[in-house]
Amino acid sequence: MAVRYDLPIVVVIMSNHKLAMIREEQREANYPPYGIDLTNPDFAAYAESCGGAGIRVARPQDLADAVLRAVRMNKPVVIDIETDPKRFE
Repeated sequence: MAVRYDLPIVVVIMSNHKLAMIREEQREANYPPYGIDLTNPDFAAYAESCGGAGIRVARPQDLADAVLRAVRMNKPVVIDIETDPKRFE
């Protein structure tokens, strides 16, 4: 819908390829990790294939520039940020 109506929105996806909060709940309940791994698509490429723009961020120092670029595009943009799946371990 954002592309159809040319909405200048920026969607930010933080992708760690895991259901990290579920993993933490399992850990706190002394359960082994189960069913938490995800196989995520390249959300930036998906946005492009739908007619929007996509920006992939792999390094923290690139985030500020990516956000500025996205806002300046004045069209639907997905920022796909790779995050560390071990952040909460």
